[in-house]
Amino acid sequence: MFTTSHHTQKFERSIWSVTDFMDDDRSLLDYEQFCVKQSFNPSKSEYMKLQKALPKEFVFLTKNTMTHQSIEPQLALLSVQGNFTLDKKCNNYFIRKYLAEK
Repeated sequence: MFTTSHHTQKFERSIWSVTDFMDDDRSLLDYEQFCVKQSFNPSKSEYMKLQKALPKEFVFLTKNTMTHQSIEPQLALLSVQGNFTLDKKCNNYFIRKYLAEK
């Protein structure tokens, strides 16, 4: 797998979904294509280990789903008592108060 510094870099670059390892035709990218698409250069051996670790069934399912549906994968927004964590109302004071009440 990617080393710790690579883990940090990949999340900073929003690489978190199997679709980030696919081209427009939903085929897995080879190492060079991945580096160009993501502007990220892990070692080739780390990339190959990661690619081999992806369950083939999951890659196949993702490819078929993405082929037949227009899906843009995105992370879910977190909320506390109906306030999204990105909202200014959901600051440290609010979260501490909420947790103290529980």
